[in-house]
Amino acid sequence: MSVGFCPECDSDINFMNEAQMGQKVTCSTCGAYLKVIGLSPIELDWVYDIDEDYYDEDEEFDD
Repeated sequence: MSVGFCPECDSDINFMNEAQMGQKVTCSTCGAYLKVIGLSPIELDWVYDIDEDYYDEDEEFDD
């Protein structure tokens, strides 16, 4: 299992399969929407172009 760290809250982000560049994940602790920007070690950064299909229709966005 691979592990990265959330840049927002520093929680572990576990990858059951091998992490892939550009892969998008959500931190289960703080809810930050992140993507993989480095593989060795795994480095995560915030996703700045939010894909609205990723979220539930009832969820609101702050612009």
